[in-house]
Amino acid sequence: MPYSFGAMSNRDFFQDLRIQTFINYWGAYFPHISYIWIFLSLLAMMVFLCLFAWKHRKKGSEIEKNAGKISIIIRGISGALAVGYLILLYGMLVGSRGVSGRGFKLTPFWSYRRYFAGNLDLLYINILNILLFMPLGFLGAMFMAGVRKTRNTFFVTILIGFSVSISLELLQFYSARGLTEFDDVFHNTLGTAAGALVGLGVIALWRNYRQN
Repeated sequence: MPYSFGAMSNRDFFQDLRIQTFINYWGAYFPHISYIWIFLSLLAMMVFLCLFAWKHRKKGSEIEKNAGKISIIIRGISGALAVGYLILLYGMLVGSRGVSGRGFKLTPFWSYRRYFAGNLDLLYINILNILLFMPLGFLGAMFMAGVRKTRNTFFVTILIGFSVSISLELLQFYSARGLTEFDDVFHNTLGTAAGALVGLGVIALWRNYRQN
């Protein structure tokens, strides 16, 4: 993926470590998503909610007894948001990008070697790749927590994030719309894990609140 910022010194990095800097990097690193992908995202969310409501309407009394009406609503909303966010990820990282040529960087942690050599802007990009997948991990954990054990939920959510990241990198390579690299997959998966931990923490607090 192309980078728009040059190397920074450590002093410049810590002086510039603020939200606006991340916003600037986001604008340079990630393309603006086209409206068609936003429309598809909203459409997918609506379809998911309709299917989810129809499925649980048929089993209404049994599910409400075991899980509670609020838990079902939370699962439905989380699942819909996760589906919509997935569409946006594919639209932003593949669909909205212009063709720039095929490239790959499969050397593990090459960005860290550049970082320690003085190219500190790569640290911003790695952090953004983590943040980008945290919502997916959070929403995935919130959705699956009602049907899986906590440990299984965590690992399944990470597997989903890893698979999505791999598919994005392969699509970028196939369509010549960015640099395919190991470091992106690593940081995306790390972001999914972090988001899942936050989601499971929220679920634990919610269950403790219900029990008390």
